[in-house]
Amino acid sequence: MSDAAAEAAAAAAAAARASDITLWTLYAFGVVITTLRTYARVKAVGWRHFETDDYLVWVAVTCLGYGIGTHAHGMANNGLTDAERAALLPSDPEYHMREIGSKIQIAGWSFYATLMTTLKCAMLFFYFRLTNGLGSRYRNRVHGGLALVLAGWLASIFAIFLVCRPFPRNWQIHPNPGNVCQPAVSHPVVWVSYGANLFSDLYLLAIPLPLLWRSRLRLVEKIASTLILGAGVFVLVCATLKTVFIIVDEVHGAALAGAWGTREAFVAVATTNLPMQRTAHD
Repeated sequence: MSDAAAEAAAAAAAAARASDITLWTLYAFGVVITTLRTYARVKAVGWRHFETDDYLVWVAVTCLGYGIGTHAHGMANNGLTDAERAALLPSDPEYHMREIGSKIQIAGWSFYATLMTTLKCAMLFFYFRLTNGLGSRYRNRVHGGLALVLAGWLASIFAIFLVCRPFPRNWQIHPNPGNVCQPAVSHPVVWVSYGANLFSDLYLLAIPLPLLWRSRLRLVEKIASTLILGAGVFVLVCATLKTVFIIVDEVHGAALAGAWGTREAFVAVATTNLPMQRTAHD
């Protein structure tokens, strides 16, 4: 490995360590929020009366923790010139780290899609409880949300596993496999994931707000609940920034995108659990 490559690897490793601290700190807060929500539900209805969303939030937290649990010093098969690719030998440790890192990127996108889908399904099942007894008009909206969320998950998984053929090119170093086969910055994967989240997030925000403002809650409670539900907008902001970083800067954008992706996942966990805590007695 050349001196320049060694310095780049050391810098990437340092950035990965700093990122790990942030990741696990946010994850710890996510676990605390989910635990408090579960405690509120136990106090309100007991274990035997748990609903689907009570379990889905823990599936989501497990996905988030597993996704954080692995790393490859921030390296994958992107961010290299053709000359650097040709000079990187299979016997070089960096070559191995980039191969592993590319495979981890595939797993990371898969867990990200599953995490966000699980959280949205948990929120939709929560909406089922809120709309119980209100007639098919409102419940059909929730059914439509489930269909939209699951369709977005399928589209994301298909993009992750099918756009690059043959599949082993996803971790190919030399020759350059092209953007489509660079999992960390693959434009088809990025755009499909972003589109799926954008449409489903906006749809989910539109379901409870009309119900909320037609309810008999005090104005202060309506505003507070709207702010909690509206925090989902920050999820969209994080997803947008993540997408922009990857598209604009394929060399360094993936690292910045990872940081914003973590914030996105944490806020999604928080915004999924907080409304449930407020209505744990339902």
